[in-house]
Amino acid sequence: MRVFYAEDDQMMQKLVAYTLIRMGHEVVTVDDGKEAIEVLKAETFDFIVLDVFLPHVSGLDIAKFIRQELKASTPIIILSRSGDKHLIKQSKEIGVNEYLTKPIEPDIILLKLKKYTGIASG
Repeated sequence: MRVFYAEDDQMMQKLVAYTLIRMGHEVVTVDDGKEAIEVLKAETFDFIVLDVFLPHVSGLDIAKFIRQELKASTPIIILSRSGDKHLIKQSKEIGVNEYLTKPIEPDIILLKLKKYTGIASG
């Protein structure tokens, strides 16, 4: 399974990517919102994880781009250190599948991947 993960916290990015790779998934990571848009225009993924606060373009704006411009129904999980009700509401309006607050264990990402795709390992 191809997983896209946009996260500017390098430790979190490595931890989650390692967990997904260990389970047999192919993972593409970026740490910048602008780069995320470029990759998503060029490639397709089975599951998308976005940090809400990325440099240049926010995770919510990327999710909106995926739903409105790419017309993709790929499952999207938003991660954030903020549990702000406005951000959660906005993510639901965009069509994000789940909004999770950090810190988060990488195994939770695996559970969500299985929930939305039916596949636990690649």
